[in-house]
This record gives sequence, structure tokens and C-alpha cells, in this order.
Amino acid sequence: MNHKINHFVLVFSCFVYAQQIGVADCCEPSGVRSGTISGDYVLSWSPPPEEPCIISHYLVYVLSGGEEKVYTSEETALDVSYLPPCASVQFTIIPVSSDDVEGGFYRLHLSLPVPTDANVTIQYIGISSSESGHVTLSWDLDDEWKLCTNRFRVLIYELESDTPGDFYVTSNNLTVSYLVPCTHYTFGVTAIHSFDQQGPVSIVRYTTPAVRLIPPTVQSLTVGTTSVSLEWHIDSYIHNRCEVTSIVVNGSPHFTVTYPVHDDIERPLITTNVANLQPENMYFLNVTVVNTAGPSKPTLIGVQTLPDSS
Repeated sequence: MNHKINHFVLVFSCFVYAQQIGVADCCEPSGVRSGTISGDYVLSWSPPPEEPCIISHYLVYVLSGGEEKVYTSEETALDVSYLPPCASVQFTIIPVSSDDVEGGFYRLHLSLPVPTDANVTIQYIGISSSESGHVTLSWDLDDEWKLCTNRFRVLIYELESDTPGDFYVTSNNLTVSYLVPCTHYTFGVTAIHSFDQQGPVSIVRYTTPAVRLIPPTVQSLTVGTTSVSLEWHIDSYIHNRCEVTSIVVNGSPHFTVTYPVHDDIERPLITTNVANLQPENMYFLNVTVVNTAGPSKPTLIGVQTLPDSS
């Protein structure tokens, strides 16, 4: 609606009528000076203190979602709680004098605040994992609050840690790659809405799935005439907490030996002694370390026993 043209027409009509009946000019209101909206969606405004006219009522035009509605209010306030939360709205407020003359219009553009009684809570948190160990969190809100939310905060607590990973995202998902296999985590997600206010934190607890260890590496090698002793380094506990159960030395077709392992957070070197070998003979060994996810990829090593000096 073109409020400038409408205002001019009404003022001119009143002036003509006043001239016809022989009275003074119509009183034209000065117009509203400021406006605001409360958390419970009451629009209020302030006329100027020096207003020369007697105001009979106000016209309030409300434009939202491409639809404009007009309301009449004899007070300097209007309940607009029918509007959807956090919608983008244009208010146009026009004072009307007792002479039925419209004053200048005041226009207010804003995004409605989150209602004071709102409960902008995450509805669910879904978790999925990939074979590579990446974990993806996804979540959702009730449709009525989606306009209110501009980003999310994600907190990731590791068991027995007081310092969380802290992430801010604009989408409703987050993929993290640093989580340790076989570890308990607590995930918290909260919606951040108008004026950086945070909603309640939704919590879910999760244990990362088991992942196989990387292949073991040889730290030392001792070769005899009929035996081979090897010390192995396996992946650190801080990188993979899945319990290690054994190390397997496969020297097919000659032998396969499984060495039970008592796992320890220190994960010291593991010694494997292979005996009853033939002197001066070449052996090719495939060595794997086994944890709760299964055997690792093998480490291939070739060793040759010493000749018999007797």
C-alpha cells in the first residue's frame, strides 16, 4: 500500500471539507517516533510528547510472508502473537486524529525475537560412523523454531575429561575424525538463536566402534641358528583403545604361532620368540596384531637363520 499517496489524499479531502463548512484547517498528527516489540509479541510505539492533535486511533499495517493485514488500535500497543516465531515482519504505524486525518507513517522492519516462553530444544541426535572411523552427528528442530536458529553449538566430552571439543556450525550436522576407537564420549548439541541466546543442551552418550590397529613395526631383531627373536611396536593407546588380544607370526608353510597379549595403556614392546627353525634357512614372516576389531594388515619381514657352526 502506498501510504504517502493515501496520506496526501486524506489531508487534502479534510482541508476541502473544512473550507466548505468554514472551520479552521484539520489537525494533522505529527506521526509516531519509535516502536519496539516485546518477547511476548506485543508491538508498542511512542507518539511525540508535543503532539498537537487529539489522536482517536492508530492504523497498523502488518506485512509478513507477502501478506499484509491492517488493524485498528486505540492504544499505543497491539498484540501480534499470531505471527510465527522469528518471522521477518514490516510494521507500518499511522496515527489518525479526531478529525479523521492520518499523520505521517512510521515503519519498522525486524525479525521477531524468540518468544519468552520458547523451548528451542534439539529433537534428536543421530550418530553414524564410517569404516575410516569418522563419526557424523546429525540433529533436528521442530519446524516452528527453524527460522529462529542461526547456528548450533556442539560439545564433545571424552570420558574423564573436563575440557570438551567445542564447535559452532550453521548446518544441522557435524563430522569429526579425531575420535579414538573404543572410547566413551558425551555429545551435547544446543541451538543458538536471536541475540546469541542458547537453548537447552540435548545430550547423547556414545562409544566409538572398534577399529583394527595399524600394522606392527619391528623394533629389534635377534637371529640364531634355530631361532628368531623380534620385538614389535604396536599403535599407541591414545590413538586406539580397542583391547589388543594377540600377535600372530605366520611363517607358512613352516609354522604359525599366536602369542597372547595382556593389553596395557603403556603398550610396551611385544617380544616374539620363534624356535625349532632350520639353520641357514630363509623364512618369510607375515605378522599381524589382533584387537577386538580383528587382525591388522600384515607386516612382511624376511629373516635368515645363522649357519650351524658345530
